[in-house]
Amino acid sequence: MPRTPQTHTARTFDAAATLDSIKRMAFEAGVPPTEFIKSLQANLQRTADPLRALNNVQRFLSAGFSETTLRDFHRHPVLQHVALEIFSQSQYLADILIRNPELFNWITSTSALGRVSAKSTYLDEARRSIEPFERFDKKINALKRFHRRELLRIGAREILKEVVVSTTADELSRLADAVVQVVLELVTQQVLGNNAQTVRSMLAVIGLGKLGGGELNFSSDIDLQFVYDADGDFEAPELRVKTLHELYSRIAETTVRKLTELTDEGRFYRVDLRLRPEGTIGPIALSRAAAMNYYETRGEQWERQMLIKARVIAGDIETGERFLNEIKPFIFPRTQLSSPLEEIAAIKRKIEANTDAETNIKLGSGGIRDIEFIIQALQMLNAGKNEILRDRNTLTALEHLSVAKLLSAREANTLRSAYTFHRTLEHRLQLLFGKQTHSLPESPAEVEFLAKRLGFRNTAAFRRTLERHRATVRKIFASVFVLKSTPAAAASGLSLQAFRKFVFLDGRKASERINKVFESLPEWRESKLQTKLLAALAQYKAPDLALQNLALLAGNKHLRRSLLQALSSDGARDLVMLVCSRSPYLAHLLAASPLLFETLLSNPAEVLDEGLGWDLMKSDLANYRSFNEFKISLRWLKGSIDIAKAANDYSNLADNLVMQRLHSLSADAAVPFAVFAVGKYGGKEITVGSDLDLLFIYRKADESSALKAESVARDFANAFLENGKTVYDIDMRLRPEGKNAPLAVEIEYYRDYLHSRASLWERQSLVKFRPIGGDEALQGAVMLLVQEYAYSAPLPRRWVDDVASMRTTIERERTKGMQSSNDLKVGRGGLVDIEFLLQMLQLKYGAERQELRTTSSFELLDTLRSSKILKRHEVDRLSDNLKFLRSLETLVRLNATQSGFILPNQNDQRVALAAGMGQKSVRSLLARIKKIQQANRALLQQVYKICKQ
Repeated sequence: MPRTPQTHTARTFDAAATLDSIKRMAFEAGVPPTEFIKSLQANLQRTADPLRALNNVQRFLSAGFSETTLRDFHRHPVLQHVALEIFSQSQYLADILIRNPELFNWITSTSALGRVSAKSTYLDEARRSIEPFERFDKKINALKRFHRRELLRIGAREILKEVVVSTTADELSRLADAVVQVVLELVTQQVLGNNAQTVRSMLAVIGLGKLGGGELNFSSDIDLQFVYDADGDFEAPELRVKTLHELYSRIAETTVRKLTELTDEGRFYRVDLRLRPEGTIGPIALSRAAAMNYYETRGEQWERQMLIKARVIAGDIETGERFLNEIKPFIFPRTQLSSPLEEIAAIKRKIEANTDAETNIKLGSGGIRDIEFIIQALQMLNAGKNEILRDRNTLTALEHLSVAKLLSAREANTLRSAYTFHRTLEHRLQLLFGKQTHSLPESPAEVEFLAKRLGFRNTAAFRRTLERHRATVRKIFASVFVLKSTPAAAASGLSLQAFRKFVFLDGRKASERINKVFESLPEWRESKLQTKLLAALAQYKAPDLALQNLALLAGNKHLRRSLLQALSSDGARDLVMLVCSRSPYLAHLLAASPLLFETLLSNPAEVLDEGLGWDLMKSDLANYRSFNEFKISLRWLKGSIDIAKAANDYSNLADNLVMQRLHSLSADAAVPFAVFAVGKYGGKEITVGSDLDLLFIYRKADESSALKAESVARDFANAFLENGKTVYDIDMRLRPEGKNAPLAVEIEYYRDYLHSRASLWERQSLVKFRPIGGDEALQGAVMLLVQEYAYSAPLPRRWVDDVASMRTTIERERTKGMQSSNDLKVGRGGLVDIEFLLQMLQLKYGAERQELRTTSSFELLDTLRSSKILKRHEVDRLSDNLKFLRSLETLVRLNATQSGFILPNQNDQRVALAAGMGQKSVRSLLARIKKIQQANRALLQQVYKICKQ
């Protein structure tokens, strides 16, 4: 069931009704309503996204309605300008202001927008923010409120053009430094307990990547490394640690958990520890000596490059600086045994082979990564003898390289201009929803809004500027790395004609990728094996995608022996090629998980047999989920199960993990609670990568029950985040009153809400409401309540018209800027048409026909075949259409990085989708989709008529 009333985006609301609401508030505040609305409408048209701004200004005024605010908006146009600019350009910042309306007065009536804060200022203010509180969790939440406030201030300064993008990145980095420092202080004090006054912590936190370079953006992960001074014994029996390594590891682990943990105040950052010695399998904290030993004996070229940006950001500064001084000879050797250029260029080729270069401004050709790699390569070659070149910051290092004549003044200016443009674009993409993204929107309308937020008159002007920067950066990149213009096919001994024989869409790119495979697997250069490999790549009729993913697997040196063995065995080769031909997502899982690849090779039954596998991995739920999703997906791709069974298996896997978390909480819970699934999860129709829509309901036992239940609900949501990895995204926004309400809902409050304030769309959503676990008596009581409300309560007189209107609104607002039929979920004739017509039939007939009260659309269609509500052939058509669209949706999710249901633009992925759906060509796939959409819309219109009878 779509979440239209809860999303609060600028595309799903009634503009006229919104203006009427604001007009009423103006009247109540004593502001001339007509005059105010006229002024507001004029100012809205000057913004980049008037609809988003209008929606947000109404939500802001409603959230903290103040007559003073409205009068100030009317009397002081500059305040209205500030609000509308923020509301139109950043939903992320708008939501902060709507959550905390008082912050608008803070940013506009103080010096907040005019100041640049130093790290010391952030530290002082952060520490003051937690002073009033005694409890650890209260201090953490207070710090999160401070963090959120400062993100608002920094983001508003950039949107209002008070600062350049480099200043914003520097401030974001200083803020992160301060937050990590204060969290580390709180954790250290908590871990040491009574020892805190006598023990000096010698643990340092090293910032890497963008954080190390002082270049953080609005939704960056923070790359961290923990180093302590020296190993030794530590006698503290009450802490159950015996060594300093154990002590500092515990402090580091707890610090990371508190930085990433979700509470009702949100989370600070996603933390990435993979750049530490030994990566994900290495200790979380190392002594200086142990870290030095690793880099001196096993450190690789990419680690030298990565450590250029290493900076001490928190903890014991002396320890951190001593460590960085000690590893300088490793990072910047005075004599290079081999040039780093070829390895860096190879890394970049690998990145681009697995990136949509057209839309990704960070990783694509001529993007941010090209600029960073140019600068870092020149630093690695020259900074061993010229210390001034060792700067961590990209723009500062660029200046030094220009002064040293390693880049011409023109090249430096070109790179500086492009870097500033790309980073500004990156900030605008991330400020919109506060999400980590580096890709341009797919929707032409959203690209146009983006162009306007950047100050361009139209999309064409924006794209011209973007392509100019990309081209000039790539030209400099090519000159530094001396890229060959000849295709890699020449090096491999293969011709483009050989590739075209196997129907590659892009023979040149295919030749480059096959050469990478041969570089890793030189045994396969022999001509007969080449022919066998090319035939295998074409086996599943998506050779371009198959080769792209095979190159990814071949690039992992840990898989080399297993991959050679797999390619030499017909059965194993078929499985590998099936994965490579259908899913970059599954191929990446194989590449990142040697254990999974080895299991597929040596024990295929573990992967291909019925049921869940890898029970021994249940202590690592993120990998347990990934491995079992791989198993279910592969069984479906092989045709062992149909899409209904696959959806059921994905849902059972989620149930298994939810129940495991529930069991761990139930024993300690001081209040009866139960958890329910809604939406696709409620219908057991989720797919790979789906989030889980849940509702958490408790029964009041005493006055403290609400706090206890909220704590349990929050612990439950946090239980799906392990060591910085998300097991499942838990979505509880479908609870009464939406995302700003408490996570836990009391049953009697829920009963009252359903019968007094719940909307029709919420009633419609309850046909997919099912219990998962918790208190059994409470589960039964809630299900009785929900079933009675959904099926037995009288329907509103014009309910069919209201549902039809809602469907039209969803289609119109959610597909703006594109042809409606392009969105296969909410567009005309998409999955939502089927969902709506089935849910309407359940609402109309479910009171009398108990057999219709199933949460599964697949099961409901089986029941409808004998119901005579629809004709048999109509039900068969609906069933076929649902299975086709759910299958296509799963293939899209296995192929693409976005979570929506829109066909990808890339030709190789479209060819793979057509082949996976059993279609002869992309054209025949599109024709089949069109036919299904037309049939779905006709059946929906027919159901409207049936339900009015």
